[in-house]
Amino acid sequence: MRPPRLDLAFSLTTTQESFRDELRAWLGANVPREREPDDEVGRFAFRRAWQARLHAAGWAGISWPVSYGGRGAGPIEQFLYYEELAWSGAPEIADTPGLLIMGPTLMVHGTDEQKARYLPRILGAEEIWCQGFSEPGAGSDLLALRCAARVDGERLIVDGEKLWTTLGPVADQNAVLLRTAAPVDGKRHTGLTMAIVPHEQPGVRVIPLRQITGEHEFAQIFFEGAVAPETIGAVGDGWSVALTILDAERADQGFTDHARLLSMLHEVRELTERAAGDGVLPQDAVAEIRHRTDALAGRCQLLAELNLGRALATERGERMGSWGSFLKLYWSELWQAVAELGLDVAGQRGHADRDWAREYLLSKAATIYSGSNEVQRGILATRILGLPRER
Repeated sequence: MRPPRLDLAFSLTTTQESFRDELRAWLGANVPREREPDDEVGRFAFRRAWQARLHAAGWAGISWPVSYGGRGAGPIEQFLYYEELAWSGAPEIADTPGLLIMGPTLMVHGTDEQKARYLPRILGAEEIWCQGFSEPGAGSDLLALRCAARVDGERLIVDGEKLWTTLGPVADQNAVLLRTAAPVDGKRHTGLTMAIVPHEQPGVRVIPLRQITGEHEFAQIFFEGAVAPETIGAVGDGWSVALTILDAERADQGFTDHARLLSMLHEVRELTERAAGDGVLPQDAVAEIRHRTDALAGRCQLLAELNLGRALATERGERMGSWGSFLKLYWSELWQAVAELGLDVAGQRGHADRDWAREYLLSKAATIYSGSNEVQRGILATRILGLPRER
């Protein structure tokens, strides 16, 4: 049974309805019915094949301009796109950093040759990308980086280390933020360069990092005389490119989460009713779970309205700015609450289609990545509420 859709006080245009209906029909005929493999290697291959299928049908990179292989979809179409993916139970794509972050960044800062070389391969997951930002000791302070490079003719020679690199273990290309010159007048954002470092070379050592789920989505990467044959943007203009990457990261984040979380709650409801019917759960426990489920569904409704408001504002040309911190804070804690509820019910029921233990453990990272929730609260306090900074 499909989960109930949220009722939003918003009317679609004829074009938007046609877009949604076409996508819904295609997903109905093409979403894989088999479960993702349980092993990490098999799961990644499954998602890579799914992204290639999306691309072949013109459903990958929908917000990309048509000239680059996308559909030129606006924010409302993106909102609908992610909803339909969630409702249909579609797999995740393989190369999120490439499709949502690095592709749009190359469109802004890349040369014509780089766009022709990289963009088609990003869309079809033929090449996997990661971004080398975080470093040991730098924490959330990106400008504290120490990974450096020296210019050697038309290439850079890179030495240093990056940490917590998403998709690092499987990436082919790494967009690495490097220091290529000393800061000017103490301004740390100067003297930085964004370089493309291929992983398949002697000077790159990738060490997968084991997460609490037992998987290895992240990596610690050492560069020891590694060659960066080209840069994104000019040497010394790395901070401008980094800001584009951060904007791209925020641009897609959140549009899909309300539908995905509501689908998970629908699974919890079905699991609860089966457990109640089998007599596995006592009635007082069933009542408590129903109450928690309804409360979380209400929070999903609010998240949906926030996401829609964000899409409408973006379509008007407004920038999300610090409100992105609020959305990140809200959905990350909501995901954790939904996953905890699912784990509670699955633990008492003894069987579920979803691996709720893995979902619970995955959700724990949500309040840390993309800027920890402590950092987000600080941003909200100073930039939205106007509170004084802590001394």
